[in-house]
Amino acid sequence: MLSTLPQKSADGDQCSETTTDHPITPDPSPELCQRFSSPRKCDSNESSHVEEKISAVPPEGNENSERNCNADDKRPNPDGKITSSSSFSSSRVRAGSGLKDLYAQYLRPIEELYFYPHFACGSEASCISDDEWTAPPQVLLLGQYSTGKTTFVKYLTGEYPGIHIGSEPTTDKFVAVMGERRAQKLEENGNRETKRRKLEGSEKPVPKKGRIIKGNSLTVTPGQPYSGLSTFGSNFLDKFEAAVCPITTHPLLDSVTFIDTPGILSGEKQRIARSYDFADACRWFANRADLVLLLFDAHKLDISDEFREVMDALRPHSDKVRCVLNKADQVSAEELVRVFGSLMWSMGKILGSPEVVRVYTGSYWEGSLIHDQFRCMFDADESLLINELKDLPNTATSRRINELVRRVRKVKVHVCLLSYLRGQMPLFFGKKTAQETLVNSLPEVFRKIRTMYSLSEGDFPNVKVFASKLRYCDFRTFPTVNRQHLKNLDDIIQCHVPHLLTTLGENVHEEQQVLHHFAKEDKKK
Repeated sequence: MLSTLPQKSADGDQCSETTTDHPITPDPSPELCQRFSSPRKCDSNESSHVEEKISAVPPEGNENSERNCNADDKRPNPDGKITSSSSFSSSRVRAGSGLKDLYAQYLRPIEELYFYPHFACGSEASCISDDEWTAPPQVLLLGQYSTGKTTFVKYLTGEYPGIHIGSEPTTDKFVAVMGERRAQKLEENGNRETKRRKLEGSEKPVPKKGRIIKGNSLTVTPGQPYSGLSTFGSNFLDKFEAAVCPITTHPLLDSVTFIDTPGILSGEKQRIARSYDFADACRWFANRADLVLLLFDAHKLDISDEFREVMDALRPHSDKVRCVLNKADQVSAEELVRVFGSLMWSMGKILGSPEVVRVYTGSYWEGSLIHDQFRCMFDADESLLINELKDLPNTATSRRINELVRRVRKVKVHVCLLSYLRGQMPLFFGKKTAQETLVNSLPEVFRKIRTMYSLSEGDFPNVKVFASKLRYCDFRTFPTVNRQHLKNLDDIIQCHVPHLLTTLGENVHEEQQVLHHFAKEDKKK
């Protein structure tokens, strides 16, 4: 938030007002300034780009006019007016590195020792790779075919390599739309897989304005958080690629990656025709995404069985789900009210959340509006959505810290459960009978563990899922309880994470001092 404070000169005279994005602090020491390789200036225009975009909207046209991409009243594309929110990007990287070290040193060895990935579900069914902690935030786009997912990405970022837009189902792949800086390590690393694919000519011709990286290369590229997708096999990786855009023309992609997905079709035949599990792939991306956008066409709100299955997988992540009611200008005011109410009712029923899902209404393309009496509402929702996208790099750190703490609590419960089951096994005979008895009485076991270790009921796994995985295990192979392991898990929450937050807070304060110092120097010049 901009703050306007009067500055005083050395002799105490009142000077002109200065506008800055940061609190007014004393000049930092020269040693502190030298710690930064290059001065970074405050961008006073960054916070006002939304107002400029809205003010640039032409006057309302004829309500009955048709869409015309070449019309004079074509709405401005926000491309070029969205600037990357990079003032705290270095803090995000430091936070990711700190969390990565905490996970690798304290949590991951315990997960592997107690077989946690085998018993967990969703994104926790595998260990977290180092690149996932430091990766930029991701925005996942889901929706049925021809709801405008690809056009939505184009509207925000501009053209990208391999884009294909049409009224028929056009996107048949998962596409990670990222900036050039995200993919520089691919060329610098020069891994053998990339060289082999280039020699074989399996890479698509790269457009001048960007390039395409195939899915198999992404899973083995250092710096890319997609190594976990290798578990889906070649059938899925052949349907996954990255579209790398020049960062100079797509500033938002410097800090955010968009995941465009194939349109969800209706009918069992179309679902079976896929050579991979579409719902599981969407669940993998949703677990790692910082924001999930569900796009709906105002003309068709019917939800297919496959789309419902995908939305069921989003229930644990309802806090980061947003709805986009696209093409809302093509319906009248009365129809829009009915469509909006129907969408809210359907989302509350499917997601099963008492909280209301945020719905952004608008028409995300460059053409003119057909029914433009809601132009102000469309522009306001668009501005709110853009601001939320811009703020993702700053909120990604909080989400990852929350994910680490939540995972630590679940791992502690898992350690206590397996240790207790191991302790109830007989030394010689009756192993099979004892295991069946323990599995059938899991609710009672959960209550005992919760009382014994003072654990929270919300951190325990689903009883049915946990029991189904226990039936194929030998309880005598489980490790016995190790008090040092439990202490290490408690130390992560009570000591290491608070210390990391304190360190990050000090670094952010120092960075604010330096930014303010250079802003004042520029003003003097």
